[in-house]
Amino acid sequence: MKNVTLSMPEDLLREARSYAQKRGTTLNSMIRDLLKKRIRANVNKNPSDYLDRFMDDLGIDTKNYKFNREEIHER
Repeated sequence: MKNVTLSMPEDLLREARSYAQKRGTTLNSMIRDLLKKRIRANVNKNPSDYLDRFMDDLGIDTKNYKFNREEIHER
């Protein structure tokens, strides 16, 4: 499995982690499931269009962001 780095506002991250924990899952698993559902619901369309829309819905903007090595490997 490949790793993906996402950027999001701290308050959204905090809320998302809490939401996942209350449901007995991880944020990682929750994001994977959301992506699968979004993409599978639109199988005949371009998945990257839906990934872009999904990222926009979450308020995640990586288009103009330059990651540095420390941020990419921060855990």
